[in-house]
Amino acid sequence: MALTKAGYRPRLVDGQILCDLGLFGAVSLEGPRGCGKTWTALNHANSVVYLHEPGAGSQRSIHDTCEVARDDPALILKGKKRPVLIAGWPEVPTIWDVVRSISTRAQEKGQYLLTGSQAPWLGSLVSGRTATDIGRVHMRTLSLYESGQSSGAISLSKLFSGTELKPAFSKLSPELLVEYCVRGGWPEAFDTSQPQIDAGIPPGRFIAQAAKTDLAKKVCPRRTSEVLAHVLAAVARINSPPVTHKSIVDDVQSRFGGVTRQTIDDCLAVLRRLYVIELIEPWSGELKRGLQLNNTPKLILADPSLAVSALRARPAYIAGNLHILGGLFENLVLRDLLIYAESIGATVRHYHDAKGRGLEIPAIVELGSQWAGFEINLDDSKIDEAADNLTLLRGRLQHQGIPSPTFLCVISSGRSAYVREDDGVFVVPIDCLAP
Repeated sequence: MALTKAGYRPRLVDGQILCDLGLFGAVSLEGPRGCGKTWTALNHANSVVYLHEPGAGSQRSIHDTCEVARDDPALILKGKKRPVLIAGWPEVPTIWDVVRSISTRAQEKGQYLLTGSQAPWLGSLVSGRTATDIGRVHMRTLSLYESGQSSGAISLSKLFSGTELKPAFSKLSPELLVEYCVRGGWPEAFDTSQPQIDAGIPPGRFIAQAAKTDLAKKVCPRRTSEVLAHVLAAVARINSPPVTHKSIVDDVQSRFGGVTRQTIDDCLAVLRRLYVIELIEPWSGELKRGLQLNNTPKLILADPSLAVSALRARPAYIAGNLHILGGLFENLVLRDLLIYAESIGATVRHYHDAKGRGLEIPAIVELGSQWAGFEINLDDSKIDEAADNLTLLRGRLQHQGIPSPTFLCVISSGRSAYVREDDGVFVVPIDCLAP
Protein backbone atom coordinates (compact mmCIF):
# COMPACT_ATOMS: atom_id res chain seq x y z
CA MET A 1 0.00 0.00 0.00
CA ALA A 2 1.45 3.35 -1.07
CA LEU A 3 2.40 5.94 1.57
CA THR A 4 0.26 8.68 -0.01
CA LYS A 5 -0.07 11.69 2.28
CA ALA A 6 -3.48 13.02 3.23
CA GLY A 7 -4.40 15.96 1.01
CA TYR A 8 -2.05 14.88 -1.78
CA ARG A 9 -2.73 16.70 -5.05
CA PRO A 10 -2.37 14.32 -8.01
CA ARG A 11 0.39 15.40 -10.34
CA LEU A 12 0.64 14.99 -14.09
CA VAL A 13 3.99 13.23 -13.66
CA ASP A 14 2.27 10.44 -11.70
CA GLY A 15 1.58 8.68 -15.00
CA GLN A 16 5.17 9.02 -16.16
CA ILE A 17 6.43 7.66 -12.82
CA LEU A 18 4.19 4.60 -13.13
CA CYS A 19 5.41 4.02 -16.67
CA ASP A 20 9.08 4.35 -15.72
CA LEU A 21 8.66 2.05 -12.70
CA GLY A 22 7.63 -0.59 -15.20
CA LEU A 23 10.70 0.07 -17.35
CA PHE A 24 13.53 0.67 -14.86
CA GLY A 25 14.72 -0.86 -11.64
CA ALA A 26 14.85 2.63 -10.11
CA VAL A 27 13.33 6.00 -10.93
CA SER A 28 14.79 9.37 -9.94
CA LEU A 29 12.47 12.35 -9.39
CA GLU A 30 14.40 15.55 -10.01
CA GLY A 31 13.41 19.18 -9.74
CA PRO A 32 13.69 22.32 -7.64
CA ARG A 33 13.55 22.02 -3.88
CA GLY A 34 9.98 22.35 -2.62
CA CYS A 35 8.21 21.37 -5.86
CA GLY A 36 6.64 18.29 -4.24
CA LYS A 37 9.01 15.47 -5.22
CA THR A 38 8.87 13.62 -1.89
CA TRP A 39 5.08 13.79 -1.59
CA THR A 40 4.70 12.54 -5.14
CA ALA A 41 7.21 9.76 -4.62
CA LEU A 42 5.40 8.65 -1.45
CA ASN A 43 2.33 8.19 -3.64
CA HIS A 44 4.22 5.37 -5.37
CA ALA A 45 6.33 3.98 -2.51
CA ASN A 46 5.70 1.28 0.08
CA SER A 47 8.55 2.30 2.40
CA VAL A 48 10.84 5.29 2.82
CA VAL A 49 14.32 6.22 3.99
CA TYR A 50 14.83 9.91 4.73
CA LEU A 51 18.32 11.33 4.18
CA HIS A 52 17.04 14.89 4.61
CA GLU A 53 14.74 16.43 7.18
CA PRO A 54 11.17 15.68 5.96
CA GLY A 55 9.53 18.27 8.20
CA ALA A 56 9.00 15.95 11.15
CA GLY A 57 11.29 13.96 13.43
CA SER A 58 14.63 14.91 14.87
CA GLN A 59 17.66 16.22 13.07
CA ARG A 60 19.61 13.67 15.10
CA SER A 61 17.75 10.72 13.58
CA ILE A 62 18.42 12.01 10.07
CA HIS A 63 22.08 12.51 10.95
CA ASP A 64 22.34 8.94 12.24
CA THR A 65 20.68 7.52 9.12
CA CYS A 66 23.10 9.42 6.90
CA GLU A 67 26.08 8.17 8.90
CA VAL A 68 24.91 4.57 8.54
CA ALA A 69 24.31 5.11 4.83
CA ARG A 70 27.80 6.50 4.33
CA ASP A 71 29.38 3.53 6.10
CA ASP A 72 27.22 0.87 4.43
CA PRO A 73 24.76 2.29 1.85
CA ALA A 74 23.11 -1.09 1.23
CA LEU A 75 22.35 -1.55 4.93
CA ILE A 76 19.64 1.11 5.09
CA LEU A 77 17.79 -0.61 2.23
CA LYS A 78 17.63 -4.07 3.77
CA GLY A 79 14.20 -5.30 4.83
CA LYS A 80 12.40 -2.38 3.23
CA LYS A 81 9.18 -3.06 1.36
CA ARG A 82 9.57 -2.09 -2.27
CA PRO A 83 9.33 0.26 -4.00
CA VAL A 84 11.61 2.00 -1.48
CA LEU A 85 11.76 5.79 -1.55
CA ILE A 86 15.19 7.23 -0.77
CA ALA A 87 14.45 10.88 -0.08
CA GLY A 88 17.39 13.28 -0.36
CA TRP A 89 19.87 10.83 -1.90
CA PRO A 90 22.45 13.59 -2.76
CA GLU A 91 23.21 13.76 0.99
CA VAL A 92 24.86 10.34 0.50
CA PRO A 93 25.84 10.30 -3.21
CA THR A 94 27.12 6.72 -3.14
CA ILE A 95 23.50 5.58 -2.69
CA TRP A 96 22.98 6.20 -6.42
CA ASP A 97 25.56 3.62 -7.45
CA VAL A 98 24.33 1.12 -4.86
CA VAL A 99 20.75 1.39 -6.10
CA ARG A 100 21.86 1.10 -9.70
CA SER A 101 23.99 -1.95 -8.92
CA ILE A 102 21.24 -3.73 -6.95
CA SER A 103 18.65 -2.99 -9.63
CA THR A 104 20.92 -4.21 -12.41
CA ARG A 105 21.80 -7.47 -10.65
CA ALA A 106 18.21 -8.24 -9.65
CA GLN A 107 16.84 -7.29 -13.07
CA GLU A 108 13.58 -6.38 -11.36
CA LYS A 109 11.63 -3.29 -12.28
CA GLY A 110 10.21 -0.67 -9.96
CA GLN A 111 12.37 -1.35 -6.91
CA TYR A 112 13.47 2.13 -5.87
CA LEU A 113 12.49 5.79 -6.06
CA LEU A 114 15.05 8.51 -5.48
CA THR A 115 14.37 12.19 -4.89
CA GLY A 116 16.85 15.03 -4.92
CA SER A 117 17.20 18.67 -5.88
CA GLN A 118 20.52 18.28 -7.69
CA ALA A 119 21.15 16.94 -11.17
CA PRO A 120 23.02 13.61 -10.80
CA TRP A 121 24.97 13.87 -14.05
CA LEU A 122 26.70 17.21 -13.29
CA GLY A 123 29.81 17.51 -11.19
CA SER A 124 31.16 14.54 -9.25
CA LEU A 125 28.07 13.51 -7.32
CA VAL A 126 28.01 10.02 -8.78
CA SER A 127 31.11 7.93 -9.34
CA GLY A 128 29.75 6.38 -12.53
CA ARG A 129 28.26 9.65 -13.76
CA THR A 130 25.72 7.76 -15.83
CA ALA A 131 21.98 7.82 -15.35
CA THR A 132 21.01 5.77 -18.39
CA ASP A 133 19.92 2.74 -16.33
CA ILE A 134 17.85 4.77 -13.87
CA GLY A 135 14.66 6.39 -15.13
CA ARG A 136 14.57 10.17 -14.69
CA VAL A 137 11.43 12.23 -14.21
CA HIS A 138 11.66 16.01 -14.18
CA MET A 139 9.19 17.55 -11.74
CA ARG A 140 8.23 21.19 -11.72
CA THR A 141 6.02 23.30 -9.50
CA LEU A 142 2.25 22.94 -9.82
CA SER A 143 0.75 24.02 -13.13
CA LEU A 144 -2.48 26.03 -13.05
CA TYR A 145 -4.36 22.87 -14.05
CA GLU A 146 -2.84 20.83 -11.20
CA SER A 147 -3.53 23.54 -8.63
CA GLY A 148 -7.15 23.88 -9.75
CA GLN A 149 -6.65 27.40 -11.12
CA SER A 150 -7.29 26.34 -14.72
CA SER A 151 -10.66 25.00 -15.82
CA GLY A 152 -8.91 22.61 -18.22
CA ALA A 153 -11.59 23.26 -20.83
CA ILE A 154 -9.07 23.29 -23.71
CA SER A 155 -6.97 20.13 -24.02
CA LEU A 156 -3.56 20.32 -25.69
CA SER A 157 -3.70 16.67 -26.75
CA LYS A 158 -7.17 17.11 -28.23
CA LEU A 159 -6.01 20.10 -30.25
CA PHE A 160 -3.27 17.89 -31.71
CA SER A 161 -5.86 15.23 -32.52
CA GLY A 162 -7.82 17.76 -34.57
CA THR A 163 -10.64 18.36 -32.14
CA GLU A 164 -12.45 21.61 -32.89
CA LEU A 165 -11.70 24.44 -30.47
CA LYS A 166 -14.80 24.93 -28.35
CA PRO A 167 -15.77 28.17 -26.62
CA ALA A 168 -14.32 28.49 -23.12
CA PHE A 169 -14.26 31.38 -20.72
CA SER A 170 -11.55 32.64 -18.43
CA LYS A 171 -11.93 33.70 -14.80
CA LEU A 172 -8.52 35.32 -14.81
CA SER A 173 -8.55 38.91 -13.59
CA PRO A 174 -5.44 41.15 -13.44
CA GLU A 175 -5.45 40.69 -9.66
CA LEU A 176 -5.59 36.89 -9.93
CA LEU A 177 -2.77 36.85 -12.48
CA VAL A 178 -0.53 38.83 -10.14
CA GLU A 179 -1.48 36.46 -7.31
CA TYR A 180 -0.60 33.40 -9.40
CA CYS A 181 2.79 34.87 -10.27
CA VAL A 182 3.57 35.92 -6.70
CA ARG A 183 2.47 32.67 -5.09
CA GLY A 184 3.75 30.41 -7.84
CA GLY A 185 3.09 26.70 -7.94
CA TRP A 186 4.77 25.65 -4.70
CA PRO A 187 2.67 22.91 -3.06
CA GLU A 188 3.40 24.41 0.36
CA ALA A 189 1.37 27.47 -0.60
CA PHE A 190 -1.66 25.25 -1.30
CA ASP A 191 -1.40 23.06 1.81
CA THR A 192 -4.85 23.38 3.38
CA SER A 193 -3.71 21.53 6.51
CA GLN A 194 -1.45 24.44 7.43
CA PRO A 195 -2.35 28.00 8.42
CA GLN A 196 -2.51 30.41 5.49
CA ILE A 197 1.01 30.84 4.15
CA ASP A 198 2.26 34.19 2.94
CA ALA A 199 2.65 33.90 -0.85
CA GLY A 200 6.21 35.16 -0.81
CA ILE A 201 7.53 32.70 1.77
CA PRO A 202 8.18 29.55 -0.35
CA PRO A 203 10.19 31.24 -3.14
CA GLY A 204 11.97 33.54 -0.70
CA ARG A 205 12.93 30.60 1.49
CA PHE A 206 14.09 28.68 -1.58
CA ILE A 207 16.43 31.47 -2.67
CA ALA A 208 17.79 31.97 0.84
CA GLN A 209 18.43 28.25 1.28
CA ALA A 210 20.09 27.92 -2.12
CA ALA A 211 22.39 30.84 -1.33
CA LYS A 212 23.20 29.52 2.14
CA THR A 213 23.87 25.85 1.43
CA ASP A 214 24.16 25.16 -2.27
CA LEU A 215 26.03 28.16 -3.63
CA ALA A 216 28.14 29.51 -0.80
CA LYS A 217 30.73 26.74 -1.01
CA LYS A 218 30.94 26.78 -4.79
CA VAL A 219 30.75 30.40 -5.94
CA CYS A 220 31.56 33.36 -3.69
CA PRO A 221 30.82 32.90 0.01
CA ARG A 222 30.92 36.59 0.90
CA ARG A 223 28.48 37.78 -1.72
CA THR A 224 26.48 34.68 -2.59
CA SER A 225 23.03 36.02 -1.69
CA GLU A 226 23.58 39.25 -3.58
CA VAL A 227 24.98 37.60 -6.70
CA LEU A 228 22.20 35.02 -6.71
CA ALA A 229 19.48 37.66 -6.42
CA HIS A 230 21.00 39.72 -9.24
CA VAL A 231 21.38 36.70 -11.54
CA LEU A 232 17.80 35.59 -10.95
CA ALA A 233 16.58 39.17 -11.41
CA ALA A 234 18.48 39.41 -14.71
CA VAL A 235 16.74 36.28 -16.02
CA ALA A 236 13.43 37.77 -14.91
CA ARG A 237 14.09 41.10 -16.63
CA ILE A 238 15.35 39.79 -19.97
CA ASN A 239 12.47 38.35 -21.93
CA SER A 240 13.19 38.83 -25.63
CA PRO A 241 15.41 37.95 -27.41
CA PRO A 242 16.05 34.67 -25.57
CA VAL A 243 17.99 35.05 -22.35
CA THR A 244 21.64 34.07 -22.83
CA HIS A 245 24.70 33.86 -20.62
CA LYS A 246 26.02 37.04 -22.22
CA SER A 247 22.84 39.03 -21.66
CA ILE A 248 22.79 37.95 -18.02
CA VAL A 249 26.46 38.83 -17.53
CA ASP A 250 25.95 42.26 -19.09
CA ASP A 251 22.85 42.92 -16.98
CA VAL A 252 24.41 41.81 -13.68
CA GLN A 253 27.70 43.65 -14.23
CA SER A 254 25.90 46.86 -15.18
CA ARG A 255 23.86 46.81 -11.97
CA PHE A 256 26.22 45.12 -9.52
CA GLY A 257 29.90 45.99 -9.86
CA GLY A 258 32.88 43.86 -9.05
CA VAL A 259 31.44 40.52 -10.17
CA THR A 260 33.45 38.60 -12.73
CA ARG A 261 31.99 36.78 -15.69
CA GLN A 262 33.36 33.53 -14.27
CA THR A 263 31.50 34.06 -10.99
CA ILE A 264 28.23 34.69 -12.84
CA ASP A 265 28.77 31.67 -15.10
CA ASP A 266 29.52 29.51 -12.05
CA CYS A 267 26.37 30.79 -10.38
CA LEU A 268 24.30 29.96 -13.46
CA ALA A 269 25.79 26.47 -13.66
CA VAL A 270 24.86 25.77 -10.04
CA LEU A 271 21.37 27.21 -10.56
CA ARG A 272 20.87 24.87 -13.51
CA ARG A 273 22.10 21.96 -11.43
CA LEU A 274 19.52 22.88 -8.78
CA TYR A 275 16.77 23.15 -11.44
CA VAL A 276 16.22 26.81 -10.62
CA ILE A 277 16.96 27.73 -14.23
CA GLU A 278 15.70 25.63 -17.11
CA LEU A 279 16.78 25.67 -20.75
CA ILE A 280 14.36 25.57 -23.65
CA GLU A 281 16.35 24.37 -26.63
CA PRO A 282 15.98 25.95 -30.09
CA TRP A 283 13.79 24.30 -32.69
CA SER A 284 15.94 23.41 -35.65
CA GLY A 285 16.36 19.90 -37.07
CA GLU A 286 15.69 19.95 -40.79
CA LEU A 287 14.99 23.68 -40.62
CA LYS A 288 18.72 24.35 -40.75
CA ARG A 289 18.82 23.50 -44.44
CA GLY A 290 17.07 26.67 -45.56
CA LEU A 291 17.00 29.17 -42.71
CA GLN A 292 19.62 31.03 -40.71
CA LEU A 293 18.60 30.30 -37.13
CA ASN A 294 19.69 31.52 -33.75
CA ASN A 295 20.61 28.30 -31.96
CA THR A 296 20.87 29.81 -28.47
CA PRO A 297 18.80 28.07 -25.79
CA LYS A 298 16.20 30.17 -24.00
CA LEU A 299 16.58 30.41 -20.21
CA ILE A 300 13.57 30.57 -17.91
CA LEU A 301 13.10 30.29 -14.16
CA ALA A 302 11.51 27.20 -12.69
CA ASP A 303 8.63 29.28 -11.34
CA PRO A 304 7.54 32.92 -11.86
CA SER A 305 7.48 33.48 -8.10
CA LEU A 306 11.28 33.12 -8.06
CA ALA A 307 11.47 36.17 -10.31
CA VAL A 308 9.10 38.10 -8.03
CA SER A 309 11.20 37.24 -5.01
CA ALA A 310 14.49 38.03 -6.76
CA LEU A 311 13.15 41.39 -7.97
CA ARG A 312 11.69 42.06 -4.50
CA ALA A 313 8.61 43.24 -6.36
CA ARG A 314 5.42 43.98 -4.46
CA PRO A 315 2.07 43.00 -6.02
CA ALA A 316 1.06 46.63 -6.56
CA TYR A 317 4.30 47.32 -8.44
CA ILE A 318 3.89 44.20 -10.60
CA ALA A 319 0.30 45.13 -11.47
CA GLY A 320 1.41 48.57 -12.63
CA ASN A 321 4.43 47.47 -14.64
CA LEU A 322 3.38 45.71 -17.86
CA HIS A 323 6.97 44.85 -18.80
CA ILE A 324 7.59 42.99 -15.54
CA LEU A 325 4.12 41.39 -15.55
CA GLY A 326 4.55 40.37 -19.18
CA GLY A 327 7.79 38.58 -18.36
CA LEU A 328 6.20 36.82 -15.40
CA PHE A 329 3.23 35.81 -17.54
CA GLU A 330 5.51 34.33 -20.21
CA ASN A 331 7.44 32.41 -17.54
CA LEU A 332 4.18 31.05 -16.10
CA VAL A 333 2.88 29.99 -19.53
CA LEU A 334 6.13 28.29 -20.50
CA ARG A 335 6.22 26.41 -17.20
CA ASP A 336 2.69 25.12 -17.81
CA LEU A 337 3.37 24.27 -21.47
CA LEU A 338 6.44 22.26 -20.44
CA ILE A 339 4.38 20.32 -17.88
CA TYR A 340 1.44 19.70 -20.21
CA ALA A 341 3.61 18.79 -23.20
CA GLU A 342 5.74 16.28 -21.31
CA SER A 343 2.64 14.62 -19.86
CA ILE A 344 1.43 13.79 -23.39
CA GLY A 345 4.85 12.79 -24.72
CA ALA A 346 5.57 16.07 -26.50
CA THR A 347 8.56 18.41 -26.34
CA VAL A 348 8.81 22.21 -26.15
CA ARG A 349 11.31 24.22 -28.18
CA HIS A 350 11.58 27.86 -29.18
CA TYR A 351 12.12 29.42 -32.61
CA HIS A 352 14.31 32.41 -33.42
CA ASP A 353 15.57 33.15 -36.90
CA ALA A 354 17.96 35.83 -38.08
CA LYS A 355 16.07 37.03 -41.15
CA GLY A 356 15.55 40.78 -41.14
CA ARG A 357 14.75 41.85 -37.58
CA GLY A 358 14.44 38.22 -36.54
CA LEU A 359 11.26 36.31 -35.84
CA GLU A 360 10.93 34.79 -32.38
CA ILE A 361 8.22 32.34 -31.40
CA PRO A 362 8.36 31.54 -27.65
CA ALA A 363 7.19 27.93 -27.92
CA ILE A 364 7.05 25.21 -30.55
CA VAL A 365 5.42 22.03 -29.25
CA GLU A 366 6.31 18.83 -31.13
CA LEU A 367 4.25 15.67 -30.80
CA GLY A 368 5.64 12.95 -33.04
CA SER A 369 5.62 14.33 -36.58
CA GLN A 370 3.18 17.10 -35.64
CA TRP A 371 4.03 20.55 -34.43
CA ALA A 372 2.20 23.64 -33.17
CA GLY A 373 3.43 27.20 -32.69
CA PHE A 374 2.59 29.27 -29.61
CA GLU A 375 2.78 32.99 -29.05
CA ILE A 376 2.36 34.33 -25.51
CA ASN A 377 0.53 37.61 -25.12
CA LEU A 378 -0.48 39.45 -21.97
CA ASP A 379 -1.96 42.48 -23.75
CA ASP A 380 -5.17 41.73 -25.69
CA SER A 381 -4.56 44.76 -27.88
CA LYS A 382 -1.57 42.95 -29.38
CA ILE A 383 -3.32 39.70 -30.30
CA ASP A 384 -3.24 40.69 -33.98
CA GLU A 385 0.53 41.18 -33.85
CA ALA A 386 1.05 37.84 -32.12
CA ALA A 387 -1.16 36.04 -34.67
CA ASP A 388 0.72 37.74 -37.51
CA ASN A 389 4.00 36.37 -36.15
CA LEU A 390 2.57 32.86 -36.16
CA THR A 391 1.23 33.11 -39.70
CA LEU A 392 4.57 34.58 -40.81
CA LEU A 393 6.30 31.54 -39.34
CA ARG A 394 3.88 29.24 -41.14
CA GLY A 395 4.55 30.99 -44.43
CA ARG A 396 8.33 30.92 -44.08
CA LEU A 397 8.36 27.22 -43.27
CA GLN A 398 5.95 26.34 -46.09
CA HIS A 399 8.33 28.17 -48.43
CA GLN A 400 11.07 25.81 -47.20
CA GLY A 401 8.87 22.76 -47.76
CA ILE A 402 8.28 22.15 -44.04
CA PRO A 403 4.92 20.51 -43.21
CA SER A 404 2.26 22.90 -41.97
CA PRO A 405 1.55 23.14 -38.23
CA THR A 406 -1.34 21.17 -36.80
CA PHE A 407 -2.46 24.46 -35.29
CA LEU A 408 -1.20 27.88 -34.25
CA CYS A 409 -2.17 29.39 -30.91
CA VAL A 410 -1.86 32.60 -28.93
CA ILE A 411 -1.89 31.96 -25.17
CA SER A 412 -3.49 35.01 -23.61
CA SER A 413 -4.78 36.45 -20.36
CA GLY A 414 -8.04 37.34 -22.13
CA ARG A 415 -11.63 36.48 -21.36
CA SER A 416 -12.43 33.69 -23.82
CA ALA A 417 -11.10 31.03 -26.18
CA TYR A 418 -11.92 31.41 -29.86
CA VAL A 419 -10.70 30.83 -33.42
CA ARG A 420 -9.75 33.91 -35.44
CA GLU A 421 -11.76 34.01 -38.66
CA ASP A 422 -9.14 35.54 -40.95
CA ASP A 423 -6.16 33.29 -40.22
CA GLY A 424 -7.49 30.32 -38.17
CA VAL A 425 -5.19 31.06 -35.24
CA PHE A 426 -6.51 29.86 -31.86
CA VAL A 427 -6.63 32.24 -28.92
CA VAL A 428 -6.70 30.44 -25.56
CA PRO A 429 -6.60 31.94 -22.05
CA ILE A 430 -3.95 30.27 -19.91
CA ASP A 431 -6.49 29.36 -17.23
CA CYS A 432 -8.48 27.30 -19.75
CA LEU A 433 -5.56 25.12 -20.87
CA ALA A 434 -4.92 21.50 -19.86
CA PRO A 435 -2.89 18.52 -21.13
